[in-house]
Amino acid sequence: MRQRNLRFTAIFGLCAFFVLPAAAAPERPGLLDFLFPSLSGSQPDPSAGDARAAANRWVGEDPAKPMQKIEQIRPGDTLATVLDRNGVPAPEAAQALQSLVQLYNPRSLQVGQPVVLLYRDNEFAGLSLRASIERDVATRRDKTGAFQAEAADRPLTRNIVRAEGMIGTSLFRSGMAAGVPPDIMQQLIKIFSYDVDFQRDIQPGDSFEAAYEELRDDEGNLARTEPLLYGALTLSGRTLSLYRFDTTDGSSDYYTHEGASVRKALLRTPIDGARLTSRFGMRNHPILGYTRMHRGVDFGAASGTPIEAAGDGTVEFVGINTGYGKYIRLKHTDIYETAYGHMSRFAAGLHVGSHVKQGEVIGYVGMTGLATGPHLHYEVLVQKKQVNPISVKFPTGHQLAGTDLKRFAAAETALDSQLAALPAPAPAVASAGLPHLGTVEN
Repeated sequence: MRQRNLRFTAIFGLCAFFVLPAAAAPERPGLLDFLFPSLSGSQPDPSAGDARAAANRWVGEDPAKPMQKIEQIRPGDTLATVLDRNGVPAPEAAQALQSLVQLYNPRSLQVGQPVVLLYRDNEFAGLSLRASIERDVATRRDKTGAFQAEAADRPLTRNIVRAEGMIGTSLFRSGMAAGVPPDIMQQLIKIFSYDVDFQRDIQPGDSFEAAYEELRDDEGNLARTEPLLYGALTLSGRTLSLYRFDTTDGSSDYYTHEGASVRKALLRTPIDGARLTSRFGMRNHPILGYTRMHRGVDFGAASGTPIEAAGDGTVEFVGINTGYGKYIRLKHTDIYETAYGHMSRFAAGLHVGSHVKQGEVIGYVGMTGLATGPHLHYEVLVQKKQVNPISVKFPTGHQLAGTDLKRFAAAETALDSQLAALPAPAPAVASAGLPHLGTVEN
């Protein structure tokens, strides 16, 4: 669905499928062996069913091996009540749990979650449980009788996932319809917000593509997704492609095929999940009732929505500014300034002279001053004169050179080969009736 010479990016040395290395094995039996008897030499009675789904059952009949009892968390249970129910003396239970909380928050327990209790010579010797898809935790009595906690990372398989689709009424919803996780779509929208006016530039027939990594356990359960590796938008027949890359100084960013950072000196839209409600130019003022110049753009959003600094800069003004209400003006260079009006409140600690970074939250959407509803009034000033933030051409960011540029080209080529080996994803189009599924709406 796209025409490109994909030199797919990302972190150097990546491969399409691999298993993360397991933690070094301790001298005593491994934590995974301890967690479930199906993973250890002590096997449960086959007639008793699956040990992972069992509740309140003893397993392991070899007297030379420790006995394990699998409990399932019931409504209202805590680890303390589970131990008390199984006759563990209160002082021993307290010592075991005190060691375990260093690695695990007991409030994370879920109803139905299995907990394995370990006994040696009919005495309580410890417990273990699955803290998350990615990690198991346990506490066990050592030779001195004290309880020691430990954690083990579970092996995860890393896959590259491709998704693409036609853009319907919303890029975000179209991505959701194609099965792309919300956080990945938010990243995609964020990196293209420097160059794309999502209210005006997207037309019927336009499309998107995204590629990212996901990590799954041996049962296929999703542990997490990694940041977006590649994104592309095809708008009115022209494809814009961006690639994630790590430079030698350890920073990560998204770059064009030529190695130019997508990051511009200023953001066109310093707020996520907003809609453009009023453009730059002459308009009839909704409160004053007469036509006058609107010297910025308005983004409608819910009260309290964070507002970000459009670029690195210094606070020139923060306070009440007549019709603008609560207002901030930032100086970015000797040429560029930005201004933000109608805020409900400012970020804590902000004052004249404060230094801010691009993307840093400086305030929150409100309707102070002359406003009929909550929104951000955003202005860009070039040599003290307001210009249209949507159409002005901002200075570009970092350009790769030297060793980084060579590494970038090599990484693209390597990932291009991996992507070509993957099956083509099924295109998807978001239906007009798809419900809102996330915080980003473009």
